[in-house]
Amino acid sequence: MSQASVKIFSERSSMDIMNLNFKFIAENSSEAITVLDQDWKYSFVNYNAELLLRRKSVELLDQSHWQLFPDLLNTPAEVALRRAMEKRSVVRFEQFLPKLYAWHSIRAVPLECGLILYSQDITDRVRTVRNQAILAEVRSILENAPVAIRITRGREHRVEMVNARSRLLFPGRNIEGLSLRLALPELEGQGYFEILDRVFETGTPYEGKEMPVRFYHDKNNEIAEGYFDIVYQPLFEIDGQVSGILSMATNVTQRVLDRHRLVEAIRQRDTLLAAKQLSASNET
Repeated sequence: MSQASVKIFSERSSMDIMNLNFKFIAENSSEAITVLDQDWKYSFVNYNAELLLRRKSVELLDQSHWQLFPDLLNTPAEVALRRAMEKRSVVRFEQFLPKLYAWHSIRAVPLECGLILYSQDITDRVRTVRNQAILAEVRSILENAPVAIRITRGREHRVEMVNARSRLLFPGRNIEGLSLRLALPELEGQGYFEILDRVFETGTPYEGKEMPVRFYHDKNNEIAEGYFDIVYQPLFEIDGQVSGILSMATNVTQRVLDRHRLVEAIRQRDTLLAAKQLSASNET
Protein backbone atom coordinates (compact mmCIF):
# COMPACT_ATOMS: atom_id res chain seq x y z
CA MET A 1 0.00 0.00 0.00
CA SER A 2 1.43 3.39 -1.04
CA GLN A 3 1.99 6.21 1.43
CA ALA A 4 -0.78 8.21 -0.32
CA SER A 5 -3.20 5.32 0.12
CA VAL A 6 -2.18 4.93 3.75
CA LYS A 7 -2.77 8.66 4.31
CA ILE A 8 -6.22 8.54 2.66
CA PHE A 9 -7.15 5.43 4.66
CA SER A 10 -5.94 7.08 7.86
CA GLU A 11 -7.92 10.26 7.16
CA ARG A 12 -11.05 8.26 6.36
CA SER A 13 -10.61 6.18 9.51
CA SER A 14 -10.24 9.33 11.59
CA MET A 15 -13.37 10.81 10.04
CA ASP A 16 -15.28 7.58 10.62
CA ILE A 17 -14.21 7.61 14.26
CA MET A 18 -15.23 11.28 14.58
CA ASN A 19 -18.60 10.53 13.00
CA LEU A 20 -19.13 7.62 15.36
CA ASN A 21 -18.18 9.77 18.33
CA PHE A 22 -20.50 12.54 17.17
CA LYS A 23 -23.42 10.16 16.67
CA PHE A 24 -22.85 8.58 20.08
CA ILE A 25 -22.71 11.96 21.80
CA ALA A 26 -25.69 13.32 19.83
CA GLU A 27 -27.88 10.29 20.50
CA ASN A 28 -27.19 10.59 24.23
CA SER A 29 -27.71 14.33 24.39
CA SER A 30 -30.73 15.81 26.14
CA GLU A 31 -31.04 18.30 23.27
CA ALA A 32 -32.69 17.73 19.93
CA ILE A 33 -29.82 17.68 17.41
CA THR A 34 -30.07 17.83 13.64
CA VAL A 35 -27.54 18.44 10.88
CA LEU A 36 -28.33 20.31 7.65
CA ASP A 37 -26.03 20.05 4.66
CA GLN A 38 -25.22 22.94 2.34
CA ASP A 39 -28.39 22.23 0.33
CA TRP A 40 -30.50 22.55 3.50
CA LYS A 41 -31.19 18.82 3.56
CA TYR A 42 -31.20 16.81 6.79
CA SER A 43 -28.17 14.53 7.06
CA PHE A 44 -28.56 13.59 10.74
CA VAL A 45 -31.47 13.50 13.19
CA ASN A 46 -31.19 12.23 16.76
CA TYR A 47 -33.99 10.63 18.75
CA ASN A 48 -34.86 13.80 20.68
CA ALA A 49 -35.15 15.69 17.40
CA GLU A 50 -37.65 13.09 16.18
CA LEU A 51 -39.73 13.76 19.29
CA LEU A 52 -39.38 17.52 18.93
CA LEU A 53 -40.32 17.60 15.24
CA ARG A 54 -42.83 14.74 15.63
CA ARG A 55 -41.40 12.88 12.66
CA LYS A 56 -39.25 9.81 12.23
CA SER A 57 -35.72 10.32 10.96
CA VAL A 58 -36.59 8.45 7.74
CA GLU A 59 -39.14 11.18 7.02
CA LEU A 60 -36.51 13.88 7.50
CA LEU A 61 -33.23 12.55 6.11
CA ASP A 62 -32.33 13.87 2.64
CA GLN A 63 -35.38 16.14 2.75
CA SER A 64 -35.19 19.93 2.41
CA HIS A 65 -35.70 21.84 5.63
CA TRP A 66 -37.67 24.53 3.78
CA GLN A 67 -39.94 22.03 2.04
CA LEU A 68 -40.70 20.24 5.29
CA PHE A 69 -41.34 23.48 7.16
CA PRO A 70 -42.47 26.07 4.58
CA ASP A 71 -44.06 28.17 7.36
CA LEU A 72 -40.53 29.23 8.35
CA LEU A 73 -39.92 30.93 5.00
CA ASN A 74 -39.89 34.73 5.18
CA THR A 75 -39.58 34.68 8.96
CA PRO A 76 -36.77 35.77 11.32
CA ALA A 77 -35.91 32.07 11.65
CA GLU A 78 -35.03 31.88 7.94
CA VAL A 79 -32.96 35.05 8.17
CA ALA A 80 -31.03 33.67 11.15
CA LEU A 81 -30.33 30.28 9.54
CA ARG A 82 -29.17 31.79 6.27
CA ARG A 83 -26.89 34.17 8.16
CA ALA A 84 -25.38 31.24 10.04
CA MET A 85 -24.83 29.34 6.79
CA GLU A 86 -23.43 32.26 4.78
CA LYS A 87 -21.43 34.05 7.47
CA ARG A 88 -20.24 30.79 9.10
CA SER A 89 -21.25 32.21 12.48
CA VAL A 90 -23.12 30.83 15.48
CA VAL A 91 -26.64 32.24 15.81
CA ARG A 92 -29.34 31.80 18.41
CA PHE A 93 -33.03 32.45 17.79
CA GLU A 94 -36.54 31.29 18.60
CA GLN A 95 -39.03 30.03 16.08
CA PHE A 96 -42.71 29.15 16.03
CA LEU A 97 -43.93 26.15 14.03
CA PRO A 98 -47.67 26.60 13.38
CA LYS A 99 -48.25 22.98 12.30
CA LEU A 100 -46.76 21.76 15.59
CA TYR A 101 -48.13 24.72 17.55
CA ALA A 102 -44.77 24.84 19.30
CA TRP A 103 -41.97 27.28 20.07
CA HIS A 104 -38.37 26.13 19.71
CA SER A 105 -35.12 27.67 20.88
CA ILE A 106 -32.42 27.08 18.23
CA ARG A 107 -28.62 27.35 18.36
CA ALA A 108 -27.17 27.00 14.87
CA VAL A 109 -23.44 26.14 14.68
CA PRO A 110 -21.66 26.13 11.30
CA LEU A 111 -19.91 22.98 10.10
CA GLU A 112 -17.52 22.59 7.20
CA CYS A 113 -20.39 21.45 5.00
CA GLY A 114 -23.54 22.73 6.65
CA LEU A 115 -25.07 23.50 10.03
CA ILE A 116 -25.68 21.62 13.23
CA LEU A 117 -28.84 22.70 15.04
CA TYR A 118 -29.32 22.30 18.79
CA SER A 119 -33.01 22.70 19.56
CA GLN A 120 -35.15 22.80 22.68
CA ASP A 121 -38.91 23.01 23.16
CA ILE A 122 -39.71 26.28 24.97
CA THR A 123 -43.46 26.23 24.33
CA ASP A 124 -44.34 26.02 28.03
CA ARG A 125 -42.01 28.91 28.87
CA VAL A 126 -43.41 31.12 26.11
CA ARG A 127 -46.98 30.29 27.10
CA THR A 128 -46.19 31.05 30.73
CA VAL A 129 -44.71 34.43 29.83
CA ARG A 130 -47.66 35.26 27.59
CA ASN A 131 -50.18 34.05 30.16
CA GLN A 132 -48.50 36.23 32.78
CA ALA A 133 -48.74 39.20 30.43
CA ILE A 134 -52.40 38.46 29.75
CA LEU A 135 -53.10 38.05 33.47
CA ALA A 136 -51.36 41.34 34.19
CA GLU A 137 -53.49 43.06 31.55
CA VAL A 138 -56.68 41.44 32.86
CA ARG A 139 -55.76 42.41 36.42
CA SER A 140 -55.25 46.00 35.27
CA ILE A 141 -58.69 45.98 33.64
CA LEU A 142 -60.31 44.51 36.76
CA GLU A 143 -58.43 46.94 39.01
CA ASN A 144 -59.99 49.93 37.27
CA ALA A 145 -63.46 48.47 36.73
CA PRO A 146 -66.37 50.64 37.99
CA VAL A 147 -67.69 47.80 40.20
CA ALA A 148 -66.25 46.02 43.23
CA ILE A 149 -64.47 42.85 42.07
CA ARG A 150 -62.95 40.06 44.12
CA ILE A 151 -61.38 36.76 43.08
CA THR A 152 -61.21 33.91 45.57
CA ARG A 153 -59.66 30.46 45.22
CA GLY A 154 -60.37 27.09 46.79
CA ARG A 155 -63.13 25.81 49.05
CA GLU A 156 -62.14 28.23 51.79
CA HIS A 157 -62.52 31.15 49.35
CA ARG A 158 -59.01 32.51 49.87
CA VAL A 159 -58.83 36.05 48.48
CA GLU A 160 -56.52 36.24 45.47
CA MET A 161 -57.24 39.82 44.44
CA VAL A 162 -59.54 42.75 45.12
CA ASN A 163 -59.80 45.81 42.93
CA ALA A 164 -59.88 49.50 43.86
CA ARG A 165 -63.67 49.69 44.21
CA SER A 166 -63.66 46.66 46.49
CA ARG A 167 -60.93 48.13 48.71
CA LEU A 168 -63.02 51.28 49.16
CA LEU A 169 -65.67 49.16 50.88
CA PHE A 170 -63.15 47.96 53.47
CA PRO A 171 -60.68 50.82 54.01
CA GLY A 172 -57.64 49.96 56.06
CA ARG A 173 -58.09 46.21 55.65
CA ASN A 174 -55.73 44.12 53.53
CA ILE A 175 -57.75 40.99 52.86
CA GLU A 176 -55.70 39.50 50.02
CA GLY A 177 -54.30 36.11 50.98
CA LEU A 178 -56.90 35.55 53.72
CA SER A 179 -59.83 33.16 53.66
CA LEU A 180 -63.04 35.13 53.21
CA ARG A 181 -64.49 34.02 56.54
CA LEU A 182 -61.39 35.32 58.29
CA ALA A 183 -61.15 38.47 56.18
CA LEU A 184 -64.82 39.50 56.53
CA PRO A 185 -66.14 37.86 59.72
CA GLU A 186 -69.05 40.30 59.94
CA LEU A 187 -70.68 38.56 56.95
CA GLU A 188 -71.24 35.43 59.05
CA GLY A 189 -74.93 34.71 59.46
CA GLN A 190 -75.99 36.84 56.48
CA GLY A 191 -76.06 33.92 54.03
CA TYR A 192 -73.25 35.02 51.75
CA PHE A 193 -70.71 32.37 52.75
CA GLU A 194 -73.35 29.70 52.15
CA ILE A 195 -74.09 31.08 48.68
CA LEU A 196 -70.37 31.06 47.82
CA ASP A 197 -70.05 27.48 49.10
CA ARG A 198 -72.94 26.43 46.86
CA VAL A 199 -71.51 28.18 43.79
CA PHE A 200 -68.15 26.45 44.36
CA GLU A 201 -69.74 23.03 44.87
CA THR A 202 -72.19 23.15 41.97
CA GLY A 203 -70.38 25.38 39.46
CA THR A 204 -73.63 27.30 39.01
CA PRO A 205 -73.43 31.12 38.88
CA TYR A 206 -75.47 33.18 41.31
CA GLU A 207 -77.03 36.61 40.76
CA GLY A 208 -78.71 38.65 43.46
CA LYS A 209 -80.45 42.02 43.24
CA GLU A 210 -80.46 44.71 45.92
CA MET A 211 -79.13 42.36 48.57
CA PRO A 212 -78.74 43.92 52.05
CA VAL A 213 -75.25 43.71 53.58
CA ARG A 214 -73.97 44.71 57.01
CA PHE A 215 -70.20 45.21 57.10
CA TYR A 216 -67.41 47.05 58.89
CA HIS A 217 -66.80 50.14 56.78
CA ASP A 218 -64.08 51.80 58.90
CA LYS A 219 -61.27 51.05 61.34
CA ASN A 220 -63.59 51.53 64.31
CA ASN A 221 -65.53 48.42 63.34
CA GLU A 222 -68.73 50.39 63.08
CA ILE A 223 -71.33 48.47 61.12
CA ALA A 224 -72.49 50.03 57.87
CA GLU A 225 -75.52 48.86 55.98
CA GLY A 226 -75.79 48.84 52.22
CA TYR A 227 -77.48 47.21 49.26
CA PHE A 228 -75.64 45.51 46.41
CA ASP A 229 -76.38 43.80 43.13
CA ILE A 230 -74.01 40.83 43.19
CA VAL A 231 -72.81 38.19 40.75
CA TYR A 232 -70.82 35.12 41.79
CA GLN A 233 -69.24 33.51 38.72
CA PRO A 234 -67.41 30.17 39.16
CA LEU A 235 -63.91 29.92 37.63
CA PHE A 236 -63.09 26.63 35.95
CA GLU A 237 -59.80 24.83 35.31
CA ILE A 238 -59.02 23.01 32.04
CA ASP A 239 -60.31 19.75 33.56
CA GLY A 240 -63.68 21.36 34.28
CA GLN A 241 -63.20 21.59 38.03
CA VAL A 242 -64.15 24.78 39.85
CA SER A 243 -61.04 26.44 41.27
CA GLY A 244 -62.40 29.78 42.41
CA ILE A 245 -65.09 32.42 42.18
CA LEU A 246 -65.18 35.84 40.54
CA SER A 247 -67.40 38.14 42.63
CA MET A 248 -68.79 41.41 41.31
CA ALA A 249 -70.77 43.81 43.46
CA THR A 250 -72.46 47.04 42.42
CA ASN A 251 -73.36 49.41 45.21
CA VAL A 252 -77.04 50.33 44.75
CA THR A 253 -77.56 51.64 48.28
CA GLN A 254 -78.48 55.15 47.16
CA ARG A 255 -81.00 53.83 44.65
CA VAL A 256 -82.65 51.60 47.23
CA LEU A 257 -82.72 54.36 49.89
CA ASP A 258 -84.15 56.84 47.40
CA ARG A 259 -86.88 54.36 46.53
CA HIS A 260 -87.57 53.72 50.22
CA ARG A 261 -87.84 57.47 50.81
CA LEU A 262 -90.19 57.78 47.85
CA VAL A 263 -92.34 54.92 49.11
CA GLU A 264 -92.39 56.49 52.58
CA ALA A 265 -93.30 59.88 51.15
CA ILE A 266 -96.15 58.34 49.20
CA ARG A 267 -97.28 56.48 52.30
CA GLN A 268 -97.25 59.67 54.36
CA ARG A 269 -99.11 61.54 51.61
CA ASP A 270 -101.74 58.84 51.40
CA THR A 271 -102.05 58.82 55.19
CA LEU A 272 -102.47 62.61 55.23
CA LEU A 273 -105.06 62.53 52.44
CA ALA A 274 -106.93 59.75 54.18
CA ALA A 275 -106.92 61.75 57.42
CA LYS A 276 -108.21 64.87 55.62
CA GLN A 277 -110.94 62.89 53.93
CA LEU A 278 -111.95 61.36 57.25
CA SER A 279 -111.99 64.79 58.89
CA ALA A 280 -114.11 66.20 56.08
CA SER A 281 -116.60 63.36 56.30
CA ASN A 282 -116.90 63.80 60.07
CA GLU A 283 -117.65 67.49 59.67
CA THR A 284 -120.51 66.72 57.37
